[in-house]
Amino acid sequence: EEVHEFWDAEVAYLGPGDFVIQPPGQVHGAYTPVEGLATGASFFNLASMHLTERARYMDRKKAEFLTNQTHAYSYALETIRRISIAVPHLSKRIPLYRRSLMSLCLMVIKCQDYVAADAEQRKIQPSETASLAEEICQSIVAFLGIKNLGSISTTLFRDRQDVAGDAIDRYLLFRHLERFRVLEY
Repeated sequence: EEVHEFWDAEVAYLGPGDFVIQPPGQVHGAYTPVEGLATGASFFNLASMHLTERARYMDRKKAEFLTNQTHAYSYALETIRRISIAVPHLSKRIPLYRRSLMSLCLMVIKCQDYVAADAEQRKIQPSETASLAEEICQSIVAFLGIKNLGSISTTLFRDRQDVAGDAIDRYLLFRHLERFRVLEY
């Protein structure tokens, strides 16, 4: 009954060649009444990074109930780091949202908190992108006026977690991150 109170369910019928794109962390089940082949994959999108953060958090905290915690955590972390490195170079016309940016920065700065439960014994591998990604994220966090990283988690849990948050002023962020756009030879 508790599940019915908070969740709606839908059925999607897929035929040969059809595919489904779901938001990160979407609860789903597959039923194949005839022999077939199905595969899944993950992709990351800056606009839905707040949903990715929630899904990765759940993989860490509630692994005994989930099946996605076995995804390659190093691949996910490296991809998230590279997304953060791209932020200073994005066109000012691309909207960015507060909750999504906070989520991205939290996953980069506190990356150990997002290692899936089944991979806990593994250490986060050094990467050439790690320090630059963390520096950019620290700068974004300062731009957003966040003084305490712990408050990011509190803010993310507040209100509707499915909403990306308010759009931020791209021009001001672009200027704030200017030093990261300078190429060194």
